[in-house]
Amino acid sequence: MQATLLIVLAFLFLKIKQIQMKNSLLILSIAVVAIFLCSSCTKDKCKQIITYDKHVPVYLTFDELRNSVRLLDAKPIENAGKIFVYNQYLLVNEVDEGVHVFDNSDPANPIAISFINIPGNVDVWVRGNVLYADSYIDVVAIDLSDLQNIKELSRVENIIPERSYAGQNYDINLGVVVAWNITEVTEEVDCNIYGTYHPLADFSGQNLSSNSSGGNFAGGRSSAPPGIGIAGSTTRFGVYQDQLYVIDDLKIHRIDIGNSNSIVNSGSTDVTNGIETMFIADDLMFIGATNGMHIYSLQNPYAPTFVSTFEHVRSCDPVVVQGRYAYVTLRNGNPNCGGFSNQLDVIDIQDIYNPTLIKTYQMVNPHGLGIDGSLLFICDGDAGLKAFDATNINTIDQNLLAGFPNINSKDIIPLNNTAIMTGVEGIHQYDYTDVNNIALLSIIPTK
Repeated sequence: MQATLLIVLAFLFLKIKQIQMKNSLLILSIAVVAIFLCSSCTKDKCKQIITYDKHVPVYLTFDELRNSVRLLDAKPIENAGKIFVYNQYLLVNEVDEGVHVFDNSDPANPIAISFINIPGNVDVWVRGNVLYADSYIDVVAIDLSDLQNIKELSRVENIIPERSYAGQNYDINLGVVVAWNITEVTEEVDCNIYGTYHPLADFSGQNLSSNSSGGNFAGGRSSAPPGIGIAGSTTRFGVYQDQLYVIDDLKIHRIDIGNSNSIVNSGSTDVTNGIETMFIADDLMFIGATNGMHIYSLQNPYAPTFVSTFEHVRSCDPVVVQGRYAYVTLRNGNPNCGGFSNQLDVIDIQDIYNPTLIKTYQMVNPHGLGIDGSLLFICDGDAGLKAFDATNINTIDQNLLAGFPNINSKDIIPLNNTAIMTGVEGIHQYDYTDVNNIALLSIIPTK
């Protein structure tokens, strides 16, 4: 059509030159014809047939979500998440599904007791026989005093932001997204508008996992105070006095747990973006974020107050604290964190208003870590679990006590001479009664 138009216009131009027309009305008529011909070009449509994978959300309604907590029979671990130790029990998160409960009285022979169904669960904390767990957008309190008859006590609704799934179409009013069905769609589209068509909301290559990711009251000690449990270094939960703190990407949310039968939202504190982990020591909260370690005072538990920041390059960074030192691992390879560093930083926090870097040690791809006395454990990703003597913080890399290289390690809790490590292959437990002869006790495998 465009070629035809050009020919017509050229012919008209020649005719105009030949007759040396001076009639303006004729000129106007020719212009109108040309405009009409041009406009008719746009009526032609370029069509193409395209085929793509359409991701259709599967919803769990809000009513279903809030009536889903129940006790089930023990089952194999498939996707081990975070871990928590409470009294003789070991709790293992099954990512987005709930919590495996083990009797770990004998770490050489952990016994599976049950599974607590909690949709959307990633983090847990236990205090006074009450389990606090996230459940997608809610936080729920569950009575564990009778492990054969658990029951939900109360919950705070809508305290955790909705998960986001980049590039995907879903309706937050219909419930929470628990899965995606992939359907192959073939349709005719207008290539004049889209060019090579790729529906923005249906990229077949999208990572459909959420950003949910991912504090120790006593994580740097050899034992926990009565009634207080211990989490790994990658937790996003922490407890101080009657406040449960829950961090998301931007805020510290507070939940008053003074009455477990009626837990309530007690407010929030803006922090920064890229928050990842929390560690509480005494009345200080240490927040690991992609841009640094942030220190907050909990002298007023209802109003965490900013103290200082130790900035570092953009990376993922779990934090543990013991005495005057904070130990921070930085790693790359996570799209939510970015960065190019894989290292251990030792930071002097004696002056909490001016945290100072003491030493940096190169690592392979460090994740979680834990310390008990002078024994420092580092989960170095595919490089396995490493145990160092950290008596002299300036020579940690020269004092490797043990290495277990043939496992993928994520996080660890050292407690009472037993180190409990979670990884891709399952839960490994090690005896470090003799730090010069750290020995494997047991493995709870993943399915």
